[in-house]
This record gives sequence, C-alpha cells and structure tokens, in this order.
Amino acid sequence: MLSLFAFPIVSGSNTHNNGNPAGDGQAGDAGEGTKGTDRHNMVQTGESNINFPLPYEQTTIWKDTGMYWTSFANTNSSALDSRDISIAMASSGYYECHTDCTKKANKQSGTMLNNLLNNAPASFEGAMFYVRPATATGKTYQYICTRNNNFTNRSQKGWIKVLASSHPKCQRADTK
Repeated sequence: MLSLFAFPIVSGSNTHNNGNPAGDGQAGDAGEGTKGTDRHNMVQTGESNINFPLPYEQTTIWKDTGMYWTSFANTNSSALDSRDISIAMASSGYYECHTDCTKKANKQSGTMLNNLLNNAPASFEGAMFYVRPATATGKTYQYICTRNNNFTNRSQKGWIKVLASSHPKCQRADTK
C-alpha cells in the first residue's frame, strides 16, 4: 500500500527582537498575538484564495489521514482519530485530542486556548500522519496558519497534493 507521510513541525518564539536594527532579522511587529512571540498552527481551507478555515465537519484532510507518530508523551498515536489530529494541529499542540487524553479540547475546567494562540506552545514537535491513498490520491488539500494570516500584510498558506507513485520508497505494508 502506498502512503504519503507528512511531518509538520512548527518552531515559534517567545522572545524575538522586533526593534531596529532587527538583530534577529524580524524588524517590526506586523503579526498577530503578543509582541515578540510567534506561533503556528495548521487548519484546512476550502481553496487557496480563502483566508478562513473550514469547520471540522467540512474538512477532508483529517478524514483521509491516520496518525503514525505524535510527540505527545501520554497519548497512544494509533488511537487518535481524525478529530483528534485536527484539534492537535489547529491548537499547535495545546490540545492533544478531543476526549480521551489528559489535554483534551472538551475539558470543562482549565485555561481555554487563546484565539491568537498566545498560550499555545512556542514550538510544537508535531505529529507524523499518513495520507490514505485509497481516499486521497488525486486530491489537493489547502491549509493556512490562522495566527500568521493577517489579512492586510501576510498570508501563510500551503497545500499538499497527493499523487499516485510506484516508487519503492513510498511502499509501506503496515499502514491502515
């Protein structure tokens, strides 16, 4: 069975120098969130010219993928479903799953995720997920980072296009 593995890792910052002469190469504070910080997440959009994420129920990338590995210490990667993967990637690792883990999104107590990801981890080791070729071959998935998608001056977007391949390095027998 062929599978595409994606391994998004995000690296942010809690202390970058926004002042002149821009010692870290990032002059100005044109982004969103707390000054001097940077965060990243990954949410699906319907088209590349759209700046708003799709509601989970309309996404396809997470339903066409499975989790192979995650950096979450107390979570069984193979037990995560598409909703869990979606929540982890959208929250930059602040939440690990929807219901059955310690850092769950539907938890009634505790601090909620800030809408600008200010309280999300600066860096997220991410997850390695695979795309199921039976459902994904020929599809293109567009995504954005909501924190770094300021409608006036930035647009952090990407896409994953799944193609059929017969290359031996794409073979993997034990994927679902």
